[in-house]
Amino acid sequence: MLYIQTFFCIFLFSSSVYAGVTLAEEYEKDGLPPVNHQVAFLKEQLEKDIQKFNESEADQRDVEIPYTSREEAEGIMGYPLPKGIKFGKMNALQQTLQVGGVTLHPKELEFYKYTLGIMLLNFKNFFPGTQRPRRHGGAVNFEWPKTLQDLFRSVEPHLLDEFARLVPFSAYSNTGWIYGNCIDKMRSEIKHYKGLDTKTTEEAEPIIDEEFKRIFSYKYFGFEDESAREKYLTSRPFGFLSEKEIQEIYSSAFDLLNLSQENDTFVFFGNTPYWFGRAFESILKENPDHKRHVISFPFSGSPNRGRGKLPLNIDDCTTPERLEYLIGFLKKRGLSSDNPCLEKGKIYFVDNIGSGSGPAFVIEEFIRSYQEKKKSIPDISLITMGDLKSYLEENSIPGKKDKRPKEIYKGEGKVYFPSIAETHYTIDFFELGMTSAPASLDNVEGCERFYPSYNASRWNSEYAFLHELEPPTYMRNFTISFDGHIKKLIEADKGNSL
Repeated sequence: MLYIQTFFCIFLFSSSVYAGVTLAEEYEKDGLPPVNHQVAFLKEQLEKDIQKFNESEADQRDVEIPYTSREEAEGIMGYPLPKGIKFGKMNALQQTLQVGGVTLHPKELEFYKYTLGIMLLNFKNFFPGTQRPRRHGGAVNFEWPKTLQDLFRSVEPHLLDEFARLVPFSAYSNTGWIYGNCIDKMRSEIKHYKGLDTKTTEEAEPIIDEEFKRIFSYKYFGFEDESAREKYLTSRPFGFLSEKEIQEIYSSAFDLLNLSQENDTFVFFGNTPYWFGRAFESILKENPDHKRHVISFPFSGSPNRGRGKLPLNIDDCTTPERLEYLIGFLKKRGLSSDNPCLEKGKIYFVDNIGSGSGPAFVIEEFIRSYQEKKKSIPDISLITMGDLKSYLEENSIPGKKDKRPKEIYKGEGKVYFPSIAETHYTIDFFELGMTSAPASLDNVEGCERFYPSYNASRWNSEYAFLHELEPPTYMRNFTISFDGHIKKLIEADKGNSL
């Protein structure tokens, strides 16, 4: 059995003095207040967009409403809406590729588009002899950063070539009218970097074609075979986490084990803590005597609230129908008062907390379901991967100026939801104090997310497919690398315990 680490921050063991969920006095008997749905806010925005459509010329009517479906919009407005309005997030790029004969899964499509953009931005660096200036003078030959190497290794060169020939350059630049597609832009760049501007078309074309063969090749992109992939993925950490950050995730996963007891449940809430939860599950598999339940749940946004001083995001508006769908989805994932496992131990929600508005909303609905069924509310706590104490002081360090934590936290081991000023309930709060990994897990590109964005505007059956999508090759490569490094750390700990 894997040796269980015993080092741990003392403040985490102070949980015995806390009482789990504490409802504000006015809500103990009559229950929590109803959800402040933002149907009126949605209706106001719909009215503006419909007016824009009606006032535009018949041949220039190009109004898209991405934050709702036609069915939902007509239900809010109470009448049929013009057929010319486009609802939902229309993916014209996907349609273009299908017409051209290139079919990619939605997540893979997103990744190829992002990679092509990075390629266009750094195109000059594909030519030998490219140099970059040193900070203190002179120049050094260019080398691709590791993060971009990992990115490029996750696309097939021939597919990227076909993709670039179909995608209009206007998808990346407002000067797209000059070029028909991204390949046309690259041809122009090759002529410049190879000094072919004075050559005739007959002289330049063969040289340009050879450059394309050199660039769109296994020298930069993909892997020639599986053995090359395995060697690359096992030689060093892949993607947006460093070896030090993986070690931090692994060590902090033991903190969760030491904090909890048998039959406790951990809810890894949203995209940010997903890999933390995955490492925790790997440790649990090596320790079958330490039984814990793990739920990983996709979530995005700040329901019915703006982030900090920002106004409410139209994608974060809830409606009764959206909430009903979310509750059904929570139930499918096991986050329901109908799940008997949740009554056997404590429940810990894990996230990297800023305003805490996402967990606050879901936990409140969770508490409400127990109240409505006249059941005892479980002992619920919140764990942040980082810390909030540093935010309570005036801190001049960049990134520490966020005022949102002060709205929910006073520093005594509890959080007040949805805010200190308007408290519905308080729960115990623990800070793991991770220093580097949370920021790297938080600040990823869309194509680097394990879970797709799942704001309130997507709480309906039209977006159910999001949770069944195949991951892009980049994420499959990242998974192989991450799991491999966690396994190495586990094996090393086994050896040390002998």
